This record gives sequence, structure tokens and C-alpha cells, in this order.
Amino acid sequence: MAAPATAPISARTAADKVKIGNEYLANGKYSEALSAYDAAKTALPESAEVAYNRGIALYRLNEY
Repeated sequence: MAAPATAPISARTAADKVKIGNEYLANGKYSEALSAYDAAKTALPESAEVAYNRGIALYRLNEY
């Protein structure tokens, strides 16, 4: 889900990183997905989506 055009640049960038992370996750590239989610987390530290997706990537990497 892309951020609206009026969103701050950091929010749009974070949303792009979440989207990239989701693509990595779907393709089984869990380390890359985790890196993308970590980058998004700096701009969106309270995001439930980022936290959830990071958890999935960590689980797939057997880091739980």
C-alpha cells in the first residue's frame, strides 16, 4: 500500500521499504526482507505492520 502523495517524504520512503520487504519476504529472501523492514522501522517505529512482518522474517530465519 503506497502512502498518499501528501505524506511526508520519510513516510513515503518507509512505505516503499515495507513494500520492498514484502516482495523479498514473498520470494523467500528473508535476510533482505529483514533489512528492508529494519530501515522502515526507523521512520515508522510504531508501525504494527513493520513489527509483524519483521517477526515473520525472523521466524523464517529461525531467529526466535
